[in-house]
Amino acid sequence: METSAPRRLPPVGSLSEHQQRGWRCCWCRWPLHPGYDRAVGEIRVAPEGGAIYTVFLRECADTKECQDRLPGGDYPRSTDEDNAESAS
Repeated sequence: METSAPRRLPPVGSLSEHQQRGWRCCWCRWPLHPGYDRAVGEIRVAPEGGAIYTVFLRECADTKECQDRLPGGDYPRSTDEDNAESAS
């Protein structure tokens, strides 16, 4: 596994619910599994006019593979994630 320098986190508002809950990588949206991911951190979010909530960001443990899944820095959505979010 390769590691790299820390990256600036994407804006929480741009992340899907699955990414905010730590079920998918906050960078490449890849589904995460124990042992193949690592915690980025717990972040308290205070939206204007809304309730404060906490997100639990996680990322792929292999940052090289993660970056390879990000052509041009794009964050592609997977079909199963879109379907799950639209159903809620």
